[in-house]
Amino acid sequence: MVSTNYHLKFDEGTIVSNHKPLKHHLGFLPTEPFFYSMMTGLEYLQYISNARQSNISDFMNRNIFDLPLKDYISTYSSGMKKKLALFSVLLMDVEYFIFDEPFNGIDFQSSMLIFEVINAMKKKGKTIILSSHIYSTLTQISDEICLLENGNFRFHVQRNNFDSLEKLMCNEMVQNKVEKLWIKNS
Repeated sequence: MVSTNYHLKFDEGTIVSNHKPLKHHLGFLPTEPFFYSMMTGLEYLQYISNARQSNISDFMNRNIFDLPLKDYISTYSSGMKKKLALFSVLLMDVEYFIFDEPFNGIDFQSSMLIFEVINAMKKKGKTIILSSHIYSTLTQISDEICLLENGNFRFHVQRNNFDSLEKLMCNEMVQNKVEKLWIKNS
């Protein structure tokens, strides 16, 4: 386990990449994606495809989440919206992906599918940065975990040390709070 002193800056910094411009090599899934409500899922995918200047057109055949792409997005549940946004990002032929809470609001079957897709992407050499508040999800899918606390990277842990991170988190962050639950007043 490596302790770090990095601090996230929300409005400054530089990213250096051989890919110019980097945005053409990056897929991003926000926690809460935005959609135009009177657009169908199919229209949204075409819109994203056009914006990225890609030639993807066989959306119905690639619809791994079995979404009702001909329906208006306004009729979609929050989980369906998350899957539509993720589907649009996964269709991009890019090297780098940032997924912010990709499993929030997702059903169990789709979560399993996302795990398999991420594993396939890793095998293809894609770089994936994933944020999650679900520790078990992180330990199952990640090669390394960075613990972010109050805007600072507290720890950077490789897969072979995930157990030590879990013990530390349990001792420092959980145990004292559980004990507070049963405090007896004298």
